[in-house]
Amino acid sequence: MKSFLTTPIFLTFLSLTLPFFLFPSLQTETRAEETVLYSWDFETPGDLEGWRSGGGLEKLRIENGALKGTYVSRDPILFLPPVDFAVRPGLVVDVRMKADLETQGELYFTNTTEGPYGGFSGSKMTKWHIAKGNAYRTVRIHPSWISEKKIIQLRLDPGSAPQEMWGKTSFAIDSVKIIDLNFEKIQPVSGIWDFTDANVDISHWSSAGSAITKPGNGGWELRFHPDDPGIRTPQLRSVPMRIEDGVSKCWCTIEMSAEGPGMAASLTLTCEELSEPLEVSFALQPDGKTHLYNLLIVHPKFDPSKVFQAILSMTDPQTRAVVRSIRFTSSPQGPAQIQLGEGGGLTDALCRAGRPVPFEFRITNSGGETAENLTLTDIQLPDGVSLVSGNVSDAIPQTVLEPFDSAVCSLKLQAEKAVCGNAVVQIRYRNAPDTQTVTEKFTFPLEFLPSLNLPRADYVPKPRPLKSEYEIGALYFPGWGSPAAWERIFPVAPIRKPVLGWYDEADPECIDWQIKWAVENGISYFLVDWYWNRGNQHLDHWVKGFQKARYRSYLKWAMMWANHNGPGSHSEEDQAEVTRFWIENYFRTPEYYRIDGKPVVMIWSPDGMDRDVREIYREKGVELKKGEGVKKLLDLSREMARDAGFPGIYFIAMKWPEASTSPGDIQWLADAGFDMTSLYHYMHHGGLASDPKFFDFDCCVESILPYWEARQETGILPFLPNLSTGWDPRPWHGLKQTVIYGRTADKFREICEKCREFTQRTGQRNIVLAPLNEWGEGSYAEPNKEFGFEMYEAVRETFCERPSEGWPPNYTPSDVGLGPYDFDFRRPDTQAAMNADFDDADAPRIWNAMMGISTPECADGKFTFLTKTRDPAIQARFENLLSKRCSRVVVRMKLTPKEGENAPQTDRAQLFWGTANIPQSEATSLICPIVLDGKFREYVFAVGESKAWQGVIESLRFDPCSTKDVKVEIDFIRLEK
Repeated sequence: MKSFLTTPIFLTFLSLTLPFFLFPSLQTETRAEETVLYSWDFETPGDLEGWRSGGGLEKLRIENGALKGTYVSRDPILFLPPVDFAVRPGLVVDVRMKADLETQGELYFTNTTEGPYGGFSGSKMTKWHIAKGNAYRTVRIHPSWISEKKIIQLRLDPGSAPQEMWGKTSFAIDSVKIIDLNFEKIQPVSGIWDFTDANVDISHWSSAGSAITKPGNGGWELRFHPDDPGIRTPQLRSVPMRIEDGVSKCWCTIEMSAEGPGMAASLTLTCEELSEPLEVSFALQPDGKTHLYNLLIVHPKFDPSKVFQAILSMTDPQTRAVVRSIRFTSSPQGPAQIQLGEGGGLTDALCRAGRPVPFEFRITNSGGETAENLTLTDIQLPDGVSLVSGNVSDAIPQTVLEPFDSAVCSLKLQAEKAVCGNAVVQIRYRNAPDTQTVTEKFTFPLEFLPSLNLPRADYVPKPRPLKSEYEIGALYFPGWGSPAAWERIFPVAPIRKPVLGWYDEADPECIDWQIKWAVENGISYFLVDWYWNRGNQHLDHWVKGFQKARYRSYLKWAMMWANHNGPGSHSEEDQAEVTRFWIENYFRTPEYYRIDGKPVVMIWSPDGMDRDVREIYREKGVELKKGEGVKKLLDLSREMARDAGFPGIYFIAMKWPEASTSPGDIQWLADAGFDMTSLYHYMHHGGLASDPKFFDFDCCVESILPYWEARQETGILPFLPNLSTGWDPRPWHGLKQTVIYGRTADKFREICEKCREFTQRTGQRNIVLAPLNEWGEGSYAEPNKEFGFEMYEAVRETFCERPSEGWPPNYTPSDVGLGPYDFDFRRPDTQAAMNADFDDADAPRIWNAMMGISTPECADGKFTFLTKTRDPAIQARFENLLSKRCSRVVVRMKLTPKEGENAPQTDRAQLFWGTANIPQSEATSLICPIVLDGKFREYVFAVGESKAWQGVIESLRFDPCSTKDVKVEIDFIRLEK
């Protein structure tokens, strides 16, 4: 049996946000001859070859063998000559062009001339990226036109420019070709490539961004070469191919080594049945050692037995990778391999000498075989640190770990005095079915700080606010009012543990600590995420707790109305209702934040408000201009506030796109009546990142001052500079979204210093930190294990006056004998979790509210709630639930529509699951028809029949229906064999 090394992966299965897939054209050996169906080369001066402008362009001409034009609107249009061809798999469009700016092209296609736009529509369109530069680049577009059967018209929009660049930027198209790749001639391959074998057939693969290297004895080395056009990182990409018996091969195993700064790699897949690419992103082990990555590939429209293409790419150009093999198989490969989770070690944020402290770490078997006889055999500690509880040999709670299963090892340590060093643990296990014994060593940094010897306090000590010429605010997300919220954080990111612990955010005592730490580090107000959707509220526990806090008079707060609701959620009637609520409950309180004497309200989605009101008036036969809809709502609220005795309301708009400084994106907000703009978080790379999805926090540090300066130069509306607190949403989304890595307290301090420089020049004295506590999205500065108080101290040392007696000391609740404030994380055992019958209302509960429902009640053996939206959901998280233990999920429930409502008699329920290999998505879900008749019925989800039901099940989400105002009573939810 061939020996493999394995590594853990932090994996997601992603559909890219842009509805297209394309490869830059490369010189590669293909498996089928290409046929050109249509070609336009623009070689004859004065001959547009039937192309014509549809508007938004000037100076359209043939010059130097290219079709050239100048952008003069937001929607430039080029119509192609008539075409007539049948659509079939393997038809692509090659566009060779260049542009003066980075933009996005759009290819429209249709099989008709009927309709309001002559047959064209936004649903029949594929986008592609147009890079800025003087060199022509060829992009191969795979249009999502397979359902059209036949194409008779094409339209190509060659990108667009912001208004300030109209008439100043242009493009040039050298050629456009429609090509048949002749997929029907492609023969199936085994799907296994061993690049260490000198005889391997490499004709299906080529390197890109890697100086067109070839495999050697150690594998295929990928190195970035900056001269490769359109390629930003090292890549290995395939030609169109299909795999023998591919329908059963849902795993791709990549054996490779990597070193350098990159944190991730991705395997991107496309086929004709997909309208979007599928991207499997995974965390790299950039240690120069060979690892094996088992990637689960599941999508209802992806079948490797049909023709597809693949790209393996690094996310950083400086990553050097050697790929030893790529294998498409029906199961994960390689022997057992124990790997360490992130953030293990001492669990508390700040550990003091003289006190016992928990020491924990999570291990995972990332291989394809079972690890047996798993034992922690040794722990080496620095001098002065001792093991005070727990037996080393019993620290691992289970001796067997199946593939992708994990376990948490727990001990307690204590230091006699302050010490900084390392703990080294040794783990031994046997790889089944072999008899080979493996020993692994893992190192953890330890730091015990000296005891402060502070007297014990009866309550949170009184705050000592600082003086500053600045008003310093911070955005705040009140998402931590239940154990279920924290359970998505600490298993994967224990390094984010707050100094307050995994706390109950509604507890006024916790809020008093937040107030104390904020004002003693220069922060004077919070902008708190606030949720209202047509009278329905949620996540208001922090505001209610704040109103009971002893020290609330020290801190101001205002709403950041998170009105990112669906269409139809805003109206003048609803605006009057929400404004009345503001006036009666918040505006009259002395702690509510004001600017120029006006209560402040920040709005997340001005565009959503404008959209809804304009649609209401459109139905009345009145067409409002952009901005006039939201203006009506702001004017209404201001008038109500003035009638209540206030000088008005100071409205701050959240500007979108966040990183835009285009005057057009700001002017409409000024015209709509907003007083100021700001951001939720600055998370842009400023054009400095090779991969805009994964980049270093240095990019934010370097680009934030130019952003402020460009925003200032518009001269349109005041704005609130936003100090970035990072973005790394892996606990919530895996690698599905942008990840900014490399954040440190020193880099944040540099942002603070840049802000002080900017404000000293501009006179701006009101600034805001990006979120303090987006622990899931990875945007946080509140005192925590990773940074301690350093983020806060950077604020006060940059913007505040140092008191003559020195800065107020920052210390933890335990330093004065208070706390802990952690939730009770009691969980039912696995068997009880699999058979949730809700008979014991006091027992630990596995199922909890997720969204769109009233507060659930557990009584009379039923789990009961009311659906408040059309997307209600409950959720459950599991520990070490192996998929093979159950093949179906059975739900017995009763659904009763609101009396008198014209509710549908039938609907559908949906069950989602997330595993150690793949997060929740439509690809990991099943749908079951349901009846809304007030009778108990059993509904069965045959999860065992899905290819995605594999490995370790980490979470379930259950959507009982898609109807509002339904009473849901669940008798049981059972996971059965």
